[in-house]
Amino acid sequence: MARAKHLDYTMRTAIYEGHLDRGCNAYGACERNIIALSIRNRGRAGSCLKRQGCRFPGDYQGVSSKVSQYNIWDEYLTQISGLTSCFLRSDLGRGKSADYYTKIRAIYEQNLDDVRRILFGNDRDLQAIFRKASLSDIKALRHYYHAPAMGKCFPNYKRVEYMSGAVARKGTDFALIANTRIQVGSKGENGYGFREFLFEEAPKQDLIRILDNYPGFEVDARKVSLKSPSACPPYGIPRGCNHSRVGRYRRTPPWLEAGKALGLQCKIRDRGANCRGRARTKSGTG
Repeated sequence: MARAKHLDYTMRTAIYEGHLDRGCNAYGACERNIIALSIRNRGRAGSCLKRQGCRFPGDYQGVSSKVSQYNIWDEYLTQISGLTSCFLRSDLGRGKSADYYTKIRAIYEQNLDDVRRILFGNDRDLQAIFRKASLSDIKALRHYYHAPAMGKCFPNYKRVEYMSGAVARKGTDFALIANTRIQVGSKGENGYGFREFLFEEAPKQDLIRILDNYPGFEVDARKVSLKSPSACPPYGIPRGCNHSRVGRYRRTPPWLEAGKALGLQCKIRDRGANCRGRARTKSGTG
């Protein structure tokens, strides 16, 4: 049971930290294996750090669900993402969310054996899953960096902040501002004026709309930091890349320039992004 718990937590983090739109294709499945490997390596004896959620060697549950490391485990986000839902139940194959849960189950099943071997197998298992990489490099990997999934940032717009949950008031009226971004205005008696900052992640760029949907309301000042992101490069990729036109910006993690950059390759039974295709063995790289 203990192993099943650690495996399930790791699986859920690997699925929701990865690129869900990739579904069951080779890229998506390899990405999930690499995320699981980073969790495995953080939870092993010699690298078990309390600040990364590891309470004892082999604590993959703690490592994979530490909010400061994986914000998908934030108490609000877990209520809206489906991360903690019982998506393995067969009765969820009916109703409005049937297609979604069918896909998540297929993703889970696709990676389950590989992730089990990554967490609880031996060196031969690691080398069989991550081919063409040295065992020392495989065991040294601690972080997985997926630029499209990094935090959104908008350096061309001032005072934009994400609100996980805050109350805005206007006299005796109030509104809950949750899971959205705002552009902070001037300070008032009870907080800050604001406008909704909406964006659509289109294929080539972020499409921005700023709407005054709460005229006269002031958001709780305690929820406003007025801090700019410390690192917000084009597309969230390292410096040195040339862009004729920039369509979006993403935050980068503080460890991006530290350590050794590593690409890992996996052989995966690819079933396509919709998880319904015939399985074909392909290579994926992450």
